[in-house]
Parts: sequence; C-alpha cells; structure tokens
Amino acid sequence: MSRSSWSRKNWSTWWCVSLLLVGLAACGYQLHGRNALQLPGGGKRLYLARVEQPSTEPWMGPALRIALREELSRRGDIVWTERENADLSLTLRVTQYGTGTSVTGRDDITLKSQAVITLELLMRDAATGALVWNSGPITTAESFRGLSAQEGAARRAIAEAMRRLADRLEPQF
Repeated sequence: MSRSSWSRKNWSTWWCVSLLLVGLAACGYQLHGRNALQLPGGGKRLYLARVEQPSTEPWMGPALRIALREELSRRGDIVWTERENADLSLTLRVTQYGTGTSVTGRDDITLKSQAVITLELLMRDAATGALVWNSGPITTAESFRGLSAQEGAARRAIAEAMRRLADRLEPQF
C-alpha cells in the first residue's frame, strides 16, 4: 500500500468518525456518567446530612458515605460543602441489609451466600427542608463464598446501588 493511499484512507476514517461524534453531540447525546446528573432545582452544592443504616458493621457507614460522594462526583458537576452553603441536604437511608444463604448442598451445607442491601436517597431543599427528590428503594445483591468474602460482597452491592441511584438522576432520553 502506498503512503498516499494509506493517508487518504486514514483521513477519510477520521473524517467519518469526527462527523459522527459532532452529530451525536448536536443531538444532545452524552457519554454515560459524564456531567449528566440533573439535581432537583438545578442545585450543585450538596451536604450529606445523615447516613442511616441498621447494620452493626463498623465499616458500613463510612463505606456508604464514600461510595455516594464518589459516584455523584464522578457523574456530575457538583460541590460537597457545609450545611450553611448547600443547595440540597441529603439523607442516605439503608432500609435493609443482610447476608444469607443462597445455595446449599445436599447436606444443607452453605455453598454460596448473598449480601443484600436496600437503600434510598432523600434530597431536601437546604434552606426550607422541603423534600424535593426521593430515589425510591434500590435493592442490590452480591454473591460470595466463605465468611472472609462477606465484606467485599457487601461493598460491591453498595457500589452497584450507588450506580443505580445516580442513574435515576440522569435525564432519560
């Protein structure tokens, strides 16, 4: 292949790809998870007021806070701030958390277990306290084998729940 035919072929490929990307952008298409969050009332400054969770696991509260902050920050142009500077005040509520047997063997020996979490996020107007958005219940489950893998499965279930929660804040096309 000659150099000139190779460069013409490359140039035409890049031209087509560029046109496609410009066309998608003009139609309002955005890559998933990139500044696509639509917070109620156009708020950008968030304050995480409370995390309510029934578990006695010492790692769970901090894990929930970190996962929520990371997922929302990754997906949107937001600022985490103090209560007095916030547009929205958030409450993350875990309504159910547990682990249990999902598969047993012939002799009722646990072969596989499951970590299940159900949570919801409430957003309130920081100035008035009025409820402006409720995610509704989000339930996720992750399987694991052996007690040493329980915390890892619970953390994966939390991460998946946060992804689903953020999905509910993205505009639907």
